[in-house]
Amino acid sequence: MEAANDEATAIHSTPSSIATNGDNNNSSSVVDTKTNLEETGDGIYGIFIRKNLVFKKADCDETLNEDGSPVHNTASSLLSPSAVTLPCEMCHNYETNLTKLQDSERNLKEQLAAAQHLADRYQTELSGERLYRNELESKMSSVCSDTEKEARLAMDGNQKTSEALENLEKKYERLKQEQSRKVHLLKDRLREINDQMVKLNQRYLNLLGTNRKCAAEMQAQAIELPSDVDQLQFVCLQLKEELIETRAAREHMERALCDEITTLKEQRREDELEKKRLEAALTEQVNGVSQQLGLARSELVTLQDASHKMEEMDKRIVEYQNVIEDLEKQVKSTHKERIDLEMTLNAYKQKCTALQQELDTSETVQKDFVKLSQNLQIELEKIRQAEQEVRWQFNEDVHMCNQCHTNFTKNASKLHCQHCGKIFCAQCLNCKVPAGAHGRLAKVCKVCHTLLIRDSAPFFSQSDEQPP
Repeated sequence: MEAANDEATAIHSTPSSIATNGDNNNSSSVVDTKTNLEETGDGIYGIFIRKNLVFKKADCDETLNEDGSPVHNTASSLLSPSAVTLPCEMCHNYETNLTKLQDSERNLKEQLAAAQHLADRYQTELSGERLYRNELESKMSSVCSDTEKEARLAMDGNQKTSEALENLEKKYERLKQEQSRKVHLLKDRLREINDQMVKLNQRYLNLLGTNRKCAAEMQAQAIELPSDVDQLQFVCLQLKEELIETRAAREHMERALCDEITTLKEQRREDELEKKRLEAALTEQVNGVSQQLGLARSELVTLQDASHKMEEMDKRIVEYQNVIEDLEKQVKSTHKERIDLEMTLNAYKQKCTALQQELDTSETVQKDFVKLSQNLQIELEKIRQAEQEVRWQFNEDVHMCNQCHTNFTKNASKLHCQHCGKIFCAQCLNCKVPAGAHGRLAKVCKVCHTLLIRDSAPFFSQSDEQPP
């Protein structure tokens, strides 16, 4: 702007100098103006002014002589009015053109500054975009490398999981076969025990039926004693031999039953130990399988997290999940089968307990039979001894009841059985039997009551009841 002002000042001073000095000073003023404009005019304005000055110089050069000296035409310059007014119009045109050129220069400078500012901004944005692109490229390269590493790790983990799953399937098949074999063995063992229990129960029922039949036959059999002593002794000897044979057979049967019971108890103990061992082994194996399944599940979860970035792994992971669900269903079915087997074992245990109770009852009955046979033998021995001695007992010789073995007091009465002649207390001698032609009731003991009245129950079957 200062250069433009200087140019305007020079232009204003140029016409005044031309008008004051005249034609003599035209060339020098024009040259000075040209020099000033060349020194100060840089740009469009200087070019325009130089062009006008060149035209002015050409007009002035026409007034020179042939030798180059200027022609002083003072009169014509002073007298002509057009020569005086022409520089003023040119100055006005120069000023107008200069103003327009200054405005256009100002606009161009503003546009240039705006363009320069826009170029700087674009350059800054371009450098930022370059930096962002470089960072994005580096980040993408790092993400690609990390993704490749994760994909490689996922593939390795998938391969390891596949191998572990194959090993788990093999182990599961082996475990399933082993458990099936053990279950079959247990079923066979239970079947054998059941058969033995059935046989034992059948033998017990047969024995019980035989004993009942023999007891019924003995009760129904009529007691006929021979009148001759020799025949009576022969009958006694025969009964003794039968009793000995019966006792030997009973003892043999007891030993056989005891041996069978001992064997069954040992087998049951061994079965319980085997069952506990199998349960412990099954529990350990199930825990191991559960841990392995938990590990497999955790690995599958890890693979599922990585498989979200890799669509190619989805189908395979779904297949693995289906396989694991099938394995879990098989494990659940195996667990259910094990529960069913345990329930079956408990049922067999209860059945064994019931059979054991029945066996204990049969043993108790057998012991009762033994006691009964002993009592019968004692009574038989007493009857045998009574046949060899006087039946009537004197009061001075007896101090206690022959049945309840209670000592007699001074005030207690000693009552004689009207059949065997033995002495009893009043509580034991409460049975009555009709005797004589008139049918008078005679007090007899319970043994004699059983011997005399055939339809009555044996004395040993109603020890606490009153006889009819």
